Amino acid sequence: MAHNQTRLFCLDASSKVSREAVVSVFADTEKEGELLPLLSKLAVPTLVVRADRALGSTLDERAWEEVQARLSAPSAAVEIAGASHNIHRTRFAEFMQVVDGFLNKGV
Repeated sequence: MAHNQTRLFCLDASSKVSREAVVSVFADTEKEGELLPLLSKLAVPTLVVRADRALGSTLDERAWEEVQARLSAPSAAVEIAGASHNIHRTRFAEFMQVVDGFLNKGV
């Protein structure tokens, strides 16, 4: 995807999420407590994507190992090398390849 197309895609996506929606996600999360233990309760295929740990991943090594241990097949945990916290912005092509691959498994 060309740089201008990527920029338009990001602008379009950001216009569809309200501040209230983001705040409510964090408020709901706080009610649940620790999130990682809840991964083992997921009943749907789930993809967890992590940024390169050297470039700003929010999941440290212990948390990443826990994510991998708690997800059951056909869920997946993937780290994208060279991606910073905003994975879709810094490694868009690789991010889309991972997402497309996961979605095209036919799960």
